[in-house]
Amino acid sequence: MFEEQGGVCSVVRTLRRARRGFDYNYHNRVERCAGVYAFWLNGGCLYVGMSIDLHQRMYTHRMQEHNSQLSAYFRAFSQHIQASCVTLQGRSSAELRSLEHRLISVLRPLANITGSN
Repeated sequence: MFEEQGGVCSVVRTLRRARRGFDYNYHNRVERCAGVYAFWLNGGCLYVGMSIDLHQRMYTHRMQEHNSQLSAYFRAFSQHIQASCVTLQGRSSAELRSLEHRLISVLRPLANITGSN
């Protein structure tokens, strides 16, 4: 599991550096494998998530967002939203969920339900 602090710090650094514009074709540049991802606005973290299929999850976020707060950011700031992904092949769903929760506590995203307090 991702108990070592260095692993989480490395993922955070990669998520911050790998930001790209979240346009309608972003999902085509993302692999079909497991990992974690983040959405950004002006350098601040909006949302952190995990998926066993990052390609499909990015497509779903773009086409049918269910998080009303994140959806409002997408509508208001669509040209300025950036996304980043870290692929983590061979990780179990439990490991990905654990990493996602640790990333939420570190990055304090604005639109995560658990990070909105």
